[in-house]
Amino acid sequence: MGLKAQLGWIRHGAHRTNEAMASYAAELRDLQLKVEALTAVVARIDATVAAVDADGRASIDAMRKQLRTVSDDLGDRIGALTDRLDSSRS
Repeated sequence: MGLKAQLGWIRHGAHRTNEAMASYAAELRDLQLKVEALTAVVARIDATVAAVDADGRASIDAMRKQLRTVSDDLGDRIGALTDRLDSSRS
């Protein structure tokens, strides 16, 4: 840094540095507020996703049970028809 630049900084640099730091501080506060708002939104989304997952799992379990029941009933009916066909051939 040359002598002219050093004198310029001594004369105006401290003021510009203070202005820049104040500006950065204001921007940082704005970012912190935005992060707090986003954190609240993410918390609500997490709660909603957890509730949907719980409901989804319950629905899947109910469908699995219903499918098992229908499959068992279908197997029993096919077995009964097979028995009827075998007995009618004899």
